[in-house]
Amino acid sequence: MERFKLAVEFQHYFSDRDFTKMDLEKDQLLIIERLLSHGDHEALGWVLATYSLEEIKQTVMISQNLDEKTACYWQHYFNLRKEDM
Repeated sequence: MERFKLAVEFQHYFSDRDFTKMDLEKDQLLIIERLLSHGDHEALGWVLATYSLEEIKQTVMISQNLDEKTACYWQHYFNLRKEDM
């Protein structure tokens, strides 16, 4: 799948990073975490269009940075057990 570039309108979610050097594959975990936790509907749509459901699921399972509410939502979305998280 050809990936889009990280849209400039999401730059404010990554103010602690050099946005111009962010890579969709190398920074995948960070990008998915941030946009799932802090993004709006547009950001969520972008994540779903850019990354596969399996990539998102794997991020949810290994992430240490998702807030509790976000982690719980995606845990239920992917029908994961607490011990999978």
